[in-house]
Amino acid sequence: MNYTAADLNQEISHYLYFNTGLLSFYLFLGLTGNISVLYIYTCKMKKTEERYFIPILAVADILACLAGIILGIVSNFYRANYVLDTFCKVGYFFTWATTSASGFMILLIALNRHLIICRPTSPQLTSDRKRRALIVMISIAVLISGPMLYFLGSRDVPFTYKGQAINATLCTFRFASGIMNQLQNTYFALQICLAILNMVVTCGLYIPVGLTIYRRFKLIQQNMRFSVAASSESGRVPKPQVCDAVPRNELSVISYNSAVMSENAACSQADAEKQSPVSKLKLSSLNRRKIYKRKRARYNFTLMFATIILVYVLAYLPTLILFMLPGSDPANFWFNRSGAELNVLVFLQRAFVLNNIVNPFIYTYFDLSFRNELLQLLCCFRSN
Repeated sequence: MNYTAADLNQEISHYLYFNTGLLSFYLFLGLTGNISVLYIYTCKMKKTEERYFIPILAVADILACLAGIILGIVSNFYRANYVLDTFCKVGYFFTWATTSASGFMILLIALNRHLIICRPTSPQLTSDRKRRALIVMISIAVLISGPMLYFLGSRDVPFTYKGQAINATLCTFRFASGIMNQLQNTYFALQICLAILNMVVTCGLYIPVGLTIYRRFKLIQQNMRFSVAASSESGRVPKPQVCDAVPRNELSVISYNSAVMSENAACSQADAEKQSPVSKLKLSSLNRRKIYKRKRARYNFTLMFATIILVYVLAYLPTLILFMLPGSDPANFWFNRSGAELNVLVFLQRAFVLNNIVNPFIYTYFDLSFRNELLQLLCCFRSN
């Protein structure tokens, strides 16, 4: 019996039914989750400094989910007989451009948080600067992805299938040798270096943010315990050191339940001296709880963005490795595998999509205001 690339492709597609179903589930989660984020943060919640980038990141995640997952599903059906040359080029271009834009936005989030928390006296990212930075980052993502339209495409690769030599058609690097092969490898090496550099810089900006917030939050807890102990022993209301432990320009942040009272107002109320000792003690306790909740909210947002960055790094690393690992013989790398091994490799190859899917779950866990709005939205759907 004479075997062809179509026979090999049918076998590989059969192996990847599980992965295709998983990608379809990813698409459902990514679209419903990020559309919910976009709707709630733009229409239902007050716009704040903390939430500025979230709707924009949701748009980037929606586009990345559409591009990356659709490319993955189609590729599962044509992996060994990829006759869709134009789709291969355009699909990889849009996938790389949207995921790069999402990664650059995470970098901007890290830079913004670093400036606010670690360098509060330095020039900050104003709304106008943020808009300009977003335009620049998106333009860079599109430009650096442009050469993929030339260097990627369908290419015949020799492969031995069941003892017969066939030519499998893969969506892969177009050039196998010569000067164009060297240019091609240089380009993709630079792309991977840029992606890794983006991860390193993002982590480098955010690690000091996490350490600073952690130290200040621990200091606030210690001051609150000291204040409560002093009040209990003396019956007097000590000056709330919690308001003095952090610079004034960092006290005005989003509240635990989006309350509108500012941090300075809470501190001035705690300093009131013309009330009875019992009233002052109650007021001091109330204000300490409000201040603690506000600082806890900032801690939650910092931890939320740190989780987004961690997922971004962990999701992209397997994809970057498997992008270059097949080398000059991709057919043997992918097709000399059992069904289980192939599914694991393809899962890791598409792991970057997880970065665009999990953000709504991260917001739901850390942002209680978003969680409440989401629950109300789900209740409305259920009642209808």
